[in-house]
Amino acid sequence: MRSFLKPRPGVASASAVVLALVTALSSGAPAAQAEESKAQGRASAAAWEPWMQFFGPHETVTPDASTLLRDTMLHNCDSEYACLAAGEGDGEHTVFEVTYCKPDDRWVSNFIGDGAVANHQVNDAKVVLMDKNKKPLRTIDAGKIVRVDWDPVYYIDVC
Repeated sequence: MRSFLKPRPGVASASAVVLALVTALSSGAPAAQAEESKAQGRASAAAWEPWMQFFGPHETVTPDASTLLRDTMLHNCDSEYACLAAGEGDGEHTVFEVTYCKPDDRWVSNFIGDGAVANHQVNDAKVVLMDKNKKPLRTIDAGKIVRVDWDPVYYIDVC
């Protein structure tokens, strides 16, 4: 846990988080689907927005990150943080920097397909990925950067 607090750019205010939650719940957050435009002879993908419940102070979310920015953020994730990258279905990524243990597990939405987790937390804190029944699927030790399959993941515990 942090011994001091420092301001972090890009922190969503509580009202923005509430607005995002209300918007996501009211719109039904459609599942991502890829469709091929045969008439034009090219494929197009329906993009989606990865979302995570509960943000603490000093936690950030960076949407629309290129692959290079995603990789840079994962490798340079701040000490005491876990950084989670989820694709958006259009070649871009959303990167979450999280550190707070409470609530113990965070519900995620639109974490689809391949992604990555960089666990830069201290004191041997683990990141646990869980299924819809909160059964652990995978545990990521501190100091590790790993690729993950987000499809079966519904909850994340960063402690």
